[in-house]
Amino acid sequence: ALDKWGTGADILIIHLFGYLDKYWNLILVCWVDKRDFLDGGKALTLVLKTDASFAPGGASKGTSGWIIFLTGPRTCAIIGWGANRQKVESLHTAESEFHAIVTGTRALTRVGNLADALMGHAREADATGTVEDGPEMRQKLQVDASATERALKLGFSEKFSHSRRTHKISLAWAHGYWAPPREVELVSGKDFVPDMLTKSLPTEPHQKYVGDMCLRPGPGLGGGA
Repeated sequence: ALDKWGTGADILIIHLFGYLDKYWNLILVCWVDKRDFLDGGKALTLVLKTDASFAPGGASKGTSGWIIFLTGPRTCAIIGWGANRQKVESLHTAESEFHAIVTGTRALTRVGNLADALMGHAREADATGTVEDGPEMRQKLQVDASATERALKLGFSEKFSHSRRTHKISLAWAHGYWAPPREVELVSGKDFVPDMLTKSLPTEPHQKYVGDMCLRPGPGLGGGA
């Protein structure tokens, strides 16, 4: 869909690959099959995995972590990831996890717009700024916190009644974004890859998660010449 590629797509791809200048010692090893891109990429899914650490007591604040994968029958590629210290202390684990979901979803909107441009699904805004509904690449959110997953699907929870004021994040916005046909899936917290972005881990599980993120040592670090 290069005929539909615009300056907005240029900005998105520069943002996406900006990390390459910072992490020269690791390389991405991904599996991509062009057959999965046929028919407008209907076989592909952008999967967002989010996690958070909860730091109560005022000593420190929680940490958000998120990873975006492009997956398909023959495709598995990491598209982006990030971690950041939350600016406001959460009152409970569910709120900290919700903060991570919103942070990851904001990143996913950039990646999703770029993917739609590549697949020829780019949608232009009209004179009023309204963007028409149209096809998009499938999107899925995976979380390991049941209370947060339940609140996100319902669009309401007393646990998050103050989050818009304190964290500047909106449950209503997240609920609207992750409404069908986008998917929300509750998964087991065991071997959940985003843990490596939010928690201090022993060397062995940390290295396992590095591999799960499609990262391998670069030249001079065990990766060969």
